[in-house]
Amino acid sequence: MLWKFIGSNPDDVNQRTDINNWQLVDLTEWARQNIPNFPQNVQLLSAVAISDNGRFIGGRAYGPNPNDPSQNVYFAYVIDLQCERLASDINGDGIVDDADLLQVLFDFGSQLSCPQP
Repeated sequence: MLWKFIGSNPDDVNQRTDINNWQLVDLTEWARQNIPNFPQNVQLLSAVAISDNGRFIGGRAYGPNPNDPSQNVYFAYVIDLQCERLASDINGDGIVDDADLLQVLFDFGSQLSCPQP
């Protein structure tokens, strides 16, 4: 679990100290939603370090032993938050495949209706 600031001004000390401006985030659920191909059998337990520039998060996780998948082990992890995905990965699953092409074909010829300036 990790606390995330949801207030409007992180520089305002009054907002930073008000518990109503913070939200508890489930790290594992966040990773499954934001990291392509995140393993379903790994659980992120804690975030113990965040780099000064906010790019990397490190912590403890629990999941299959790479040497013996029948056993689960605790291990350290590091997540790089600035990994870029391919623009052609339309559905964001980390793989450019027929599912992405199919989405493009379904949308082919569609136009956004934006108001004229």
